Amino acid sequence: MNFTKPYMQNRNLRQGLLACLLPLVMFGCALSPEEEAALLAEQQRLEEEQRQAKLQEGRSEEYLRLIAMPNKYKQSAVQVQPPLSVEIKNAMAKVDGGAVSDGRKALEKISINHPNLSGIKLKLGDIALKDNNLKLAQVYYQQAISANSYNYFAHNRLGTVLRKLGKYAEAKEHYLAALDSWPAFAPAHHNLGILLDIYLGDKAGAINHYQTYQVLTDNKNRKVNGWIADSSAQLSALQKGNNNG
Repeated sequence: MNFTKPYMQNRNLRQGLLACLLPLVMFGCALSPEEEAALLAEQQRLEEEQRQAKLQEGRSEEYLRLIAMPNKYKQSAVQVQPPLSVEIKNAMAKVDGGAVSDGRKALEKISINHPNLSGIKLKLGDIALKDNNLKLAQVYYQQAISANSYNYFAHNRLGTVLRKLGKYAEAKEHYLAALDSWPAFAPAHHNLGILLDIYLGDKAGAINHYQTYQVLTDNKNRKVNGWIADSSAQLSALQKGNNNG
């Protein structure tokens, strides 16, 4: 499948539009506010497409197939109005700046007033997890998922908490839910691979998710390559033993 052809066609159309409009701006021809806004939006879209195209240069077809799949979390994201966005950023800045208690209180207040904001509960879960309070982290991550069932960050983190609590089957369900929300979410492939490999003994499944993780991360993690080799050797030995038996 040629993933670049539609992009090139759209880019040529937009570059043609810009070629028509930019001289008007450069030589002082007046544009209406609507035309100026349209031109700016078109420039931003083109720049983003060029950035994405550069990132995708040399990528495998499997990588392009995965990232092109629907991102249900992004599609269902709640729009946050500017005043609230500033309030959230200030609260998170306190947490990141070391004033964790004050930042947590501010986030809790926002969470109460805006229960549909999944990301706030995710951040509160992260704070609890950093404090090694697994039970509280579990509560917040579950609340984040209740607010948005497609929040793959929350599913992935909850999966890790459940794994640490010894609830392996539940952990697997949440890793799979994260990947259902977006199959290109690399951390969930990584964590599901570990769960299947070490805790559930599913070497074949682990290898599959390790390999997908490597595809999505440009094969940069040498440690994962080692895991793939080890799991493949163990699987081969197991299959050989079964055949001999």
